[in-house]
Amino acid sequence: MISSSPLLYDHNLIVTDFDGTLTMQYVNGVKKPSLIAGLRDQWCLSDDYKQQAHALYNQYHPYESDNTLPNETKNEKMQQRREEHFALLITHKLNLNDIINLINSDYLQLRQSCHKLLIDAHQKSIPVIIFSAGGIGTDAIKLFLQKEHLFTDNIHIVSNQLERDDQGYMIGYHHPIVHACNKNESFLRSLLTIAPLLDTKKILLLGNSINDAAMVDDVPWREVFFL
Repeated sequence: MISSSPLLYDHNLIVTDFDGTLTMQYVNGVKKPSLIAGLRDQWCLSDDYKQQAHALYNQYHPYESDNTLPNETKNEKMQQRREEHFALLITHKLNLNDIINLINSDYLQLRQSCHKLLIDAHQKSIPVIIFSAGGIGTDAIKLFLQKEHLFTDNIHIVSNQLERDDQGYMIGYHHPIVHACNKNESFLRSLLTIAPLLDTKKILLLGNSINDAAMVDDVPWREVFFL
């Protein structure tokens, strides 16, 4: 993660992953991979949900990590995985209060330099696209940033959006689904409010895996600095 701001002066846009990139992967020696993992492991809706969620992870993670599979197969499997997990969350009555409780816990923590990075980007009017395949998506990331007093008007969150009823219970989700294998510039360019931000020559790209480098295209007219 960036520890000082000079690099920001040379870029017109930041595109970043969320889980494990803006947040710490380990807290006090304990692995904290994602918000959805926190919901599953710490603030679980029920023991039955926890068991079924782990079963889905064990079923589909080998497809996600197998780099020998055709992209079409991986995309199909990741789409199925997210759809099945969303169905599980609906069945077990995920409520907005469950997400709020998770956010207000100490499960996830920002990386040490994240406050400065986001504050500097806001002061310099640099747009920040947070591109996440997170299973509880946009609202969870927004709530987390609000808790840290970092949700500013230059931040754009692209993630999964959940639909809720008047009591806050999850009843559906928006399409298209963001998953691990379709986090790319084509997805971003399909969004009318995001596409114009990508027409810039210098982008700072932040991720915690080599796959995150695909969030924007490497084209001749553009400089992409990947951390």
